[in-house]
Amino acid sequence: MVDQNGRAISARARLDNASVKLRPGMFVRVRLLFGDRKDVLMVPEQAIVPGAQPAVFKVVEGKATLAKVKIGVRRAAQVEVVEGLVAGDVVVTAGQLKLREGAPVRAIGEGAPSAPPAAGPAAAK
Repeated sequence: MVDQNGRAISARARLDNASVKLRPGMFVRVRLLFGDRKDVLMVPEQAIVPGAQPAVFKVVEGKATLAKVKIGVRRAAQVEVVEGLVAGDVVVTAGQLKLREGAPVRAIGEGAPSAPPAAGPAAAK
């Protein structure tokens, strides 16, 4: 059974312990790999919009579009998206709670005004 607070499980294993390095009652952190899949689509965990149905806001022609997604595994602050997105889709990772369908959005740094020309002797030449 998985502890919902810490996502920990209890397990028992038989190990060769001839050197007696493992003592009764010790804890261990284990990472289990159940397979290696190629070409998996991952998004940052913060891109997932909270709610009953997992969703993300993707940017289509400069506007926010809510896309329902089917998520898979979570690992290292990344979430696998099994359905609902394709490679190359741009997703919103901040401000989703105030965002609405069709609202204009832009990437940080995109469309920012350019810096004014420098003032001083070098600029006068």
